[in-house]
Amino acid sequence: MTMRALARGLASMNWNKGAADVTQKAGSFFVAKHKGQFMSTSSPKYGNSPAGTRNSSTIPNPDLVDDNELDWTTLGCSKEKIEIDNVLINWERAGNGEHVVLLLPGIIGCIQHDFIPLFLKMDKKKYTIVSWDPPGYGRSRPPLRDFTGVFYQRDGHMVVKLMDKLGYEKFSILGWSNGGITGGHIAADYPSRVRRLVTWGSHSYADDRAVKFSQEMCDRAFWSKSMLEAAERMYGPEYLFKMMRDWHKAVSDFYKEGLDVTFKEGLPKIQCPTLHIHGGKDAVLGVEHAEFLRDNIPNSSFWLMPDGKHNLHLRYTDEFLAVVTKFLDSDKSRAKDMLQSALV
Repeated sequence: MTMRALARGLASMNWNKGAADVTQKAGSFFVAKHKGQFMSTSSPKYGNSPAGTRNSSTIPNPDLVDDNELDWTTLGCSKEKIEIDNVLINWERAGNGEHVVLLLPGIIGCIQHDFIPLFLKMDKKKYTIVSWDPPGYGRSRPPLRDFTGVFYQRDGHMVVKLMDKLGYEKFSILGWSNGGITGGHIAADYPSRVRRLVTWGSHSYADDRAVKFSQEMCDRAFWSKSMLEAAERMYGPEYLFKMMRDWHKAVSDFYKEGLDVTFKEGLPKIQCPTLHIHGGKDAVLGVEHAEFLRDNIPNSSFWLMPDGKHNLHLRYTDEFLAVVTKFLDSDKSRAKDMLQSALV
């Protein structure tokens, strides 16, 4: 497959502004009209820049908050921003369950674009579901996104601080694409805090295919009309493609300078049971990445969804959650046994 075909594969994913069936049709840039405490100001260069009140000292007590009743139109913009390392972080929570699950979005992703179906469909009496917009993404702006250094690991440290402020000591992680890399860093750096780790569509190392792909995505001609409109609605054309160029440089640096060594060296340190999912029709990366994670994390397993694409959790939400939630709930200690029982 040519890199042009790869880029078009990602760009042709169903990135839909307003699908009637949110669970099965909403793509990675689903943008909901919202009401609530955040106001948006629009810039032709930098898109929608929501403003929030700086009041991070008032963190709601999870025991006193009923987040079971959801209005999907306000997901991703209903909570007071929390200050972490001098950045106002946008976050979301649903449910009151004992098992806390942290959702980590992908490249240029955010809560509203990446996780509405999971927020709606996961059992909110069993789980407490938390997600965030990483710095520079979604509604966690300013600042502009910083792709320098090992930014995946830097995100990991910040989101753990967010979980500290929310009062969650131990949690499981569901990480999509770039979010899976961040999840791996967290599980390696904070092994006692992570109960389960699930990744899908996640690179395990830098390769020339990733470099070429990130370069193709710097060209607006490779974006579908719907994908481009939704992304520019959120970020504005100038900021969107600045991020793409910065991301391409970062991927190139990871490949040429071996910056992915930090991630790879951390894999054996991961102690929790892990599940790595790959879509058989994923045009962004090959199955070898999920296999590498399985082979280099001590207690891990691998599941192939033959018809899944890069956004398999959006297209096949029910099938995805049927296996993932059983994996999260399993009382078995070996990841392979956990997956086996989940597939029954």
